Amino acid sequence: MKKKLVTKRGDTLLEVVLAFSIFSLVMTLAIVTMNSSLSRLEGALELSLTRTEIDAQAEALRFVHNAYVRNPNDEEGTYYQLWSAITGQANESMTALPTFQPSDCRTLYSDQPGNIYGAKAFILNARNIKPRQGTDASKWTESLIKAEIDGEIFKPSDLYARLVYAVSPDETNEDVLQEVEDFTELARAEGIYVTEVRGSDKTFWDFYIYTCFNQPGTVIPTTIGTTVRLYDPDF
Repeated sequence: MKKKLVTKRGDTLLEVVLAFSIFSLVMTLAIVTMNSSLSRLEGALELSLTRTEIDAQAEALRFVHNAYVRNPNDEEGTYYQLWSAITGQANESMTALPTFQPSDCRTLYSDQPGNIYGAKAFILNARNIKPRQGTDASKWTESLIKAEIDGEIFKPSDLYARLVYAVSPDETNEDVLQEVEDFTELARAEGIYVTEVRGSDKTFWDFYIYTCFNQPGTVIPTTIGTTVRLYDPDF
């Protein structure tokens, strides 16, 4: 009886190349999808953290205003000095405010028209709200930080819009700039600022809390803001 010869044929070079091509395509699509998902998650986290900073500024403004309203005519009253310092730099109209949607966040911190300094921007140290400003004009003891005085505090954001705190005025290097609640000395206001406009009838103030930062994988800056209207108790 004749035996049949069984031959085994390996994969050709073309089949191997095709298999590797399909594998590479699948892996590339998986990596792209994973990176896209991570970017979306990071973007969502940055938006959430930025809104938290905006809410903190809004609550700080309401707190100081409510404390002032209790004794609006008492110059020695609680938070009278701080509220007066805040409202004493109000803009007369919105034309003085920086654009809410700049093509580049860095223009807000430059010497070009529409910067935050000409708009009398400021920020409140929400972790250290004091009733009075006192005699020390240092940014480390004030609750109110003005861009026209302490301009070095205000900077474009490399991450999301945030306030960065430090241990003390003598320790401001990157090693001690952290987000922990124990730190109360404001070192930087990155991508966030507040401006205000006095109402035309002088009965209220509108506070515009604006943020500008670049999210992962985007070219156009992300801007988030809100408006807080507070009324003058004398009217």
